[in-house]
Amino acid sequence: MNRGLAYSVSAIFHPVLVSFLSLFLLFQLFPALSHGVPNRLKVYYLSYLFITTALVSLILVFSLRLTGRIKSLSMEDKEERKLPYLVTFLMFVFNYYNLSKYSVPPLLLSWILAGAVTLLLILMVNFFYKISLHAASLGSLLGLLCVAAIHTSNDLRPALALAILLSGLVCSSRLFLKAHDTAQLYLGFCSVEFIVTGK
Repeated sequence: MNRGLAYSVSAIFHPVLVSFLSLFLLFQLFPALSHGVPNRLKVYYLSYLFITTALVSLILVFSLRLTGRIKSLSMEDKEERKLPYLVTFLMFVFNYYNLSKYSVPPLLLSWILAGAVTLLLILMVNFFYKISLHAASLGSLLGLLCVAAIHTSNDLRPALALAILLSGLVCSSRLFLKAHDTAQLYLGFCSVEFIVTGK
């Protein structure tokens, strides 16, 4: 693997984008959302959550880079990660509080709550030890697919195999770039897998 490919893989499977992919799959795989929610509401929920979590996080990171608050967009120093993690966590909490006041499907609220708990865990660990958010987001994606495989009639074995291969590719890229060591990748991946699946 060369450095350009490793950077490309890390960028394409950025945690923000993987998290949004998990949300998109949530609407596709679970009948309560795929068949029980009108299309216009699906578009609204996806747009709203993308703007308030993914887009806000990306704008914050780019702003911190432009103002010199962080050295690079990859934020190698764990101290640089505290503010983006905190803001994203607060956005998830705000979304949960705001949407819970309306007739929002419980499954969607559960996804938002799981995201908030995941970010809180990562934020707390980050005070002492840097873990991989790339690995954490992929662990969350794989966990979602495992839960969907149990609770739906869809054959998700190809999707599970692809998610495992992608996890290996992205984690290998992070190792190649020396952004994380093996322990940081395992901790990020397995801790979120535990939260999502309960195992």
